[in-house]
Amino acid sequence: MIVTEKRVTIYSVIGRIIFKSNIIRKKVSIFTVKIRDNTDTINIHCINLDDSYGIFELNKVVKIRNPFIGKANNTDQTLCKHHYRINFDKDNKDFTSLEESDHDIPFFPLQISPIAIKKIVKKKVKDLISVFGVVIQRDDAITIVESYKVKCNLWNNFVTEVEKNLNLNDVIALQDFQLSEYNSSKYLSSCLSSQYFINPQNPKTNELYDWFKKNVETNFKTC
Repeated sequence: MIVTEKRVTIYSVIGRIIFKSNIIRKKVSIFTVKIRDNTDTINIHCINLDDSYGIFELNKVVKIRNPFIGKANNTDQTLCKHHYRINFDKDNKDFTSLEESDHDIPFFPLQISPIAIKKIVKKKVKDLISVFGVVIQRDDAITIVESYKVKCNLWNNFVTEVEKNLNLNDVIALQDFQLSEYNSSKYLSSCLSSQYFINPQNPKTNELYDWFKKNVETNFKTC
């Protein structure tokens, strides 16, 4: 997803919707949508488009034709690190939803670069971390393991989604979870930019399944 501030005559951006905020109503109404393709993520800043809110469905893929591009601000970059954003209003909102057969955007991001859980101890608080792990505990938080174990706090819609979809011994990929520390122990928390993928189609998933079967009785160390 190569996007710059210059607007050319005709080009398109295609991405999967991975986040949609609530509508904030002040002098104008605003909501934000985040989309991802095979290489990057970008925010769509929607102004006075309440009637289009329901059209943006999570996990659906949209094609945006000739988008109007502006520079991202600090708030935008809490959702993703792209330096630009797409601006939508009533005069600039040329987009359509695509069927799964009409694109090559996977559900699981090809660009995710997980680190080993044991390496979390060397990371700084507030760093955004991506990891794979097997779920060994599920209550008000989840605990995952991959040689070491780490607790992951979930907030807002993540809680409901995990209650419905996640089971013990599932493999989960966490992307852009924020690192925190309490009493010298590191843990992860979901934030606005976070995503999770349960049993993703990835070689790492099968590796973790096989590894966990052989080590299920292990008393894993905590980060």
